[in-house]
Amino acid sequence: MGLAESTYYDRKKRKKQVAQAVSQGRGRPVPGYSLTESGEKISDEEIQEWLLE
Repeated sequence: MGLAESTYYDRKKRKKQVAQAVSQGRGRPVPGYSLTESGEKISDEEIQEWLLE
């Protein structure tokens, strides 16, 4: 797929941290997708599905 597993897991970790900050009125929300090396958007849900397979 062209996306490192670490990218997904880092996003997942940051999503929790950002959610806390946003709920406190700081920061911006995580977009819900990652980019492949070629710049194609892949949703976090699709990445999670592929990793669980």
